[in-house]
Parts: sequence; C-alpha cells; structure tokens
Amino acid sequence: MKTQKLNREEIFAPGRLVHVDESRNLAIRNLSAEDLHKGDVFFSQARPMMLDRWLSDMEQEKSVFLVARMGSRYAGSCALDADPYKKYEAAFICFLYVLPKKRGSGVGGTLVDSAIRVVRDLSISAVELLVHSDEGMDSVAKRLYLRKGFEEKAPENGFGELMIRRV
Repeated sequence: MKTQKLNREEIFAPGRLVHVDESRNLAIRNLSAEDLHKGDVFFSQARPMMLDRWLSDMEQEKSVFLVARMGSRYAGSCALDADPYKKYEAAFICFLYVLPKKRGSGVGGTLVDSAIRVVRDLSISAVELLVHSDEGMDSVAKRLYLRKGFEEKAPENGFGELMIRRV
C-alpha cells in the first residue's frame, strides 16, 4: 500500500498514527503526553526526565518516539533521532524495546518498518543503529535488522556493531 508523504509537522505530531495492523490488533503511534499517564510498566519505570526530553525533541522536530500497542496495552517502543541539524546524513535508532511476552509477534519488525517510513518521509538517506554481537537478545535483534535490510557498516568496537540501511 502506497502512502502519501507527510510534511514535517505531521511527522512529529504527538499521538500521530503511524501504522495499523488489524490482523494483530497492533497500532504504532508517536509518543504523546497521554502515554505517560496510562500506567504502562515501561513508562512508569522510565526516568521522567528522559520522557520529557523525548516529547520536547518531538516538538522541536529532532526525534520521533514510536509506541506500539496491541489493543490498549503497551507492547514496545522505538526512539529515532532524526535531528536535521546534525552533520550526519542518517537518522539513528537509539533503542528498540519489545515487552518479553510480545517478542516474536511482529512488534519489533513493525516498529523498525515504521521508523524506516519516518526516515523516508523526512527525506533522510539512511538509518543507522548499534547492536551488540553477543549471544542472547542482541543476536535476535541483529537477525531482525538483517531481515529488514540493514548491513554492517563498522565492526564491534566495544559499544556495538554499527549497522546501516539506505532508504
């Protein structure tokens, strides 16, 4: 399904619906102030200062924070640094998190697809991320990113392996 390209104001709008998968009852939206008050475990454990910063960065059109919900329940989230004033020509996925009980249900892949769509709508040429190449969840994450078209850009350097996807 081809979607109309959005303008910057629409891309960064709090609460904007980014993607719907009715077959899984899954919706991806931009973070909104309402999310902070729904009592989700993720938001209740996150530092309020960080959440306020993400909302502020969205208002300043620097970052997009995507929230995945299955029905009305939190399922995962993804933070995307898309600051157009940086010298880099790539957006950066700062983190991707899926609740353990929702892993394997397509939430992570849908969050990655939604982040890629935002990058494309912003006319940014690529998206990058760091992933650790150890065993466990990071190896699962790396396989997800490889399936989504990411390639190794730089090897593990103590912080993680830099991966890139052109859009």
